[in-house]
Amino acid sequence: MLRDVDDQEYALRDRKAYELARVNLLGLPGVTETVLQHYLSGPPPPTTMAGVFHRLLVSLRNRNMMATFGARQNWTTSALES
Repeated sequence: MLRDVDDQEYALRDRKAYELARVNLLGLPGVTETVLQHYLSGPPPPTTMAGVFHRLLVSLRNRNMMATFGARQNWTTSALES
C-alpha cells in the first residue's frame, strides 16, 4: 500500500517536471511544437530481421558498448538480406 502511494507521488512529480520542461522549451526562440515532437517521437519500428539487427547495432554503437564491432567484423545488413 505504501509503495502505491510512493509510485503515485513519483508519477505526479514526473508529470509536473515534464510539463515545466515543455513550457520552458517552448519559450525558447526557434523551439516549436513540431520541433519537440520530432525529438519526442522515435523512428518507426523495423519490419524485417535485417532491420532489427541494424537497429541493434546502431543502438549499441551509440552507447559506446560495441563501437568497433561493425568495422572489426565487417558486418552489414545487406549480408543478412541475401
